[in-house]
Amino acid sequence: MLSTALAALLAAVPLPLTDKISSITFTCIAKAKAGLQSFGGIGGLAYAGGNRWWMASEGLPLIFPVWLDLTESKLRPRIGQPITIHGDPRREEFKKVEALALCRQQFVIGTEAVMAKQLKSGRDQDQRVIFTDLQGRYKGELPLPDHYQRKGPKIGSVYYRGIQGLSCSPDGRQLLVSLQHPLQQDGTIALSRQLLYKWNGDQKRFLLQREFVLELDLKLGLMDSVLLGNGAALMLENEVKPQQRNTIWSFQVDDGSDITSCRSLRDCQVKPASKTLVMDHIEHFAGIDLAANELQYDALGVGPTLLDGRRTLLLVNDDDHCGTLTNPTSSISPGFAGTTFTRILLPALDP
Repeated sequence: MLSTALAALLAAVPLPLTDKISSITFTCIAKAKAGLQSFGGIGGLAYAGGNRWWMASEGLPLIFPVWLDLTESKLRPRIGQPITIHGDPRREEFKKVEALALCRQQFVIGTEAVMAKQLKSGRDQDQRVIFTDLQGRYKGELPLPDHYQRKGPKIGSVYYRGIQGLSCSPDGRQLLVSLQHPLQQDGTIALSRQLLYKWNGDQKRFLLQREFVLELDLKLGLMDSVLLGNGAALMLENEVKPQQRNTIWSFQVDDGSDITSCRSLRDCQVKPASKTLVMDHIEHFAGIDLAANELQYDALGVGPTLLDGRRTLLLVNDDDHCGTLTNPTSSISPGFAGTTFTRILLPALDP
């Protein structure tokens, strides 16, 4: 449900569009061989201005453009040709790309840790954040703290529960890296680590500014995060089936304890950054037949601001199961939603 304050604002301010939440789903036959399924699903999205977005495939190192105007009354996505991520000197296989940002005219791509049996190389892939140019050519790596890497027993990221959010501030001066779950050494506490980097003009690179945590309410954890500017940010959180639940929270990146020195949260006195509910159970407002389709959102982006000051948000689901570029109107298979694009109109959030 909407928070009381947010619902009051929505009721009081006339919106230029007739709908507050609207969706379009590219449906498909389950286990389709073409299109998004062959890519492995959508792992992240980044707004590029106007009606242009970038989205990253989850299972292969691909980034593809999507044209989608959130100011139109109907959603009409148009998907372009993918760009291959290439030139990585480590020759890693990107099996779990889960985060994407567009920052300072380059792509920032986040991956999760993957077990060796999932990779042709026969060795584990640790979580990484890399930079590429807009043609997908590798440029460099964002250094993560040592205790984020799997360098010892029960140290570092949990497999398939690593970097899930990447976001660049509108001015390009801050970069936020968000984990889905705690690190192994943190135990089972329901907190998500956040790394905030700041651009250093002299060194021409991002340097770690602070680390803090967000409290998690839902079992699956943090699925994406986005910086709004002026220190404000949004977090997308999910529950798991059969209690499917998609929730957006707002928070401040300068709030809570600075835990930069905390290798293990069990050894630290931690005060999470406070968060405020923006919207709950989004799937029930999105016009999707939840009896037939799954709708677990995996990516969140902030689009253009409307003339009346309202913000547009775009949500895209994981699409682990099906969805095609070549046949977007094929039949629905029960339990498989395909790729769903959902627009939300919100009042401007207080910084």
